Amino acid sequence: MSRNTAKIGIIGHLNHAARMLRLLARHTSVQSLRVFHPDASKLVGLQWKDLAVDVEPTSDLRDPFSLDGVVIASPSNTHAA
Repeated sequence: MSRNTAKIGIIGHLNHAARMLRLLARHTSVQSLRVFHPDASKLVGLQWKDLAVDVEPTSDLRDPFSLDGVVIASPSNTHAA
């Protein structure tokens, strides 16, 4: 994988998800990050402008296959059984 080519999704937005987002944003092969949360209003106003990659907040989980990888960083009680 060449520099700045990976597109990664993160499910979740606080705590562990926020740490993973910042860690992945520093990786040289990551081009963009997509942050998923079922309630899009929770993603409004979060500060990602200081990151070196594009961050797209969304509540749409219909097309995760357009990504190179997905990190599930939501609380375990929200995972499907």
